[in-house]
Amino acid sequence: MMVDSEPADGTETTDTSETENSRTTESSRGSGRAGRWRYRRGPVEDNAGWSVFSYLISGMLFYGLIGWLVGRATHTGILFPLGMIVGLVLAIVLIIFRYGRP
Repeated sequence: MMVDSEPADGTETTDTSETENSRTTESSRGSGRAGRWRYRRGPVEDNAGWSVFSYLISGMLFYGLIGWLVGRATHTGILFPLGMIVGLVLAIVLIIFRYGRP
């Protein structure tokens, strides 16, 4: 006679409360990777390079789009590159204020 250890509906019957409790006590003690990164000081993020890159690209795109729209409405072609340069400068200022200060 064979006994099926799993229920017929496919649900799992193991108790996960022990593993969840051990995870919460480990993270509250500060051990392991989660505890090490929680007490990190300073304004630097883990993906600071990607954040800087995205600020530069999005600043140029946003202000370039505004310059293109205003230039198209006023028939002035110089506003598109001027808007891109202004967006780049403002993005650099934002990066300096966000990541440049200690």
